[in-house]
Amino acid sequence: MESGAKGGFAAVQALRKAIQQHVAANIADLRGSCVFVRIFADLRVLCEEEGHNLQLLAGFAAGFSSEDSFADMIDVRERKVVSAKIEGMPRTFKSTSSN
Repeated sequence: MESGAKGGFAAVQALRKAIQQHVAANIADLRGSCVFVRIFADLRVLCEEEGHNLQLLAGFAAGFSSEDSFADMIDVRERKVVSAKIEGMPRTFKSTSSN
């Protein structure tokens, strides 16, 4: 987290590369698909628990969200809101079966 926005840029690039490698090696039917990444976190609580500076963590989140149009790190203040957001997200999967 020490790198702020630069750390966010690097983190999302590394995550995207890892996802692409995993899909290419393990899920052939999804090659060429877009994977959306949404990280919901209470940045203030995360800072308190991990001892990070809120300004640096906010910069990290902004860098993470800015680098890739399919990736977002979203500051959410309450755990129940995080759960509601996750439960409410659409689940879109490419079907390869011929039913």
